[in-house]
Amino acid sequence: MILISHRGNINSINPQRENTHEYIDEAIDSGYHVEIDLFCHDDKLWLGHDEPNVTVDSWWLTERTNRLFIHAKNHMALEYILYNTEIPVFYHTVESHVLIGNTALIWSHELSEATSNSIIPLLNEEDFKRKHEFKNVYGICSDFVGGVE
Repeated sequence: MILISHRGNINSINPQRENTHEYIDEAIDSGYHVEIDLFCHDDKLWLGHDEPNVTVDSWWLTERTNRLFIHAKNHMALEYILYNTEIPVFYHTVESHVLIGNTALIWSHELSEATSNSIIPLLNEEDFKRKHEFKNVYGICSDFVGGVE
């Protein structure tokens, strides 16, 4: 099972550093994959959760292809990543399960239906402590991946 840092977080939630180049690289350098939030706005790519905050070049993303999962925050970001890179990408609003483009994986919010092809979000610390209950999933995304026993 792979562990995926949520927006660069490893041991806690840090909104000031989430979705920034340095924070993402710190998580990758610590051995984790990273789920990042990406917008496409005004013909530029942007990192940010609720809104575009930090510009990012496509080459920067491409250099990290094998370590990133991109949560496209708008249709333009989804389309750009799907058709211009091989980086795993997904988009969702309220769906329980969504296909991760450029892979055969599924982002699964309905934990009871998760399979060996699923990546599940266990974002809070209490949920992450229950990770042993999900041995058969492909990966877990959390703000607390550094708390591995």
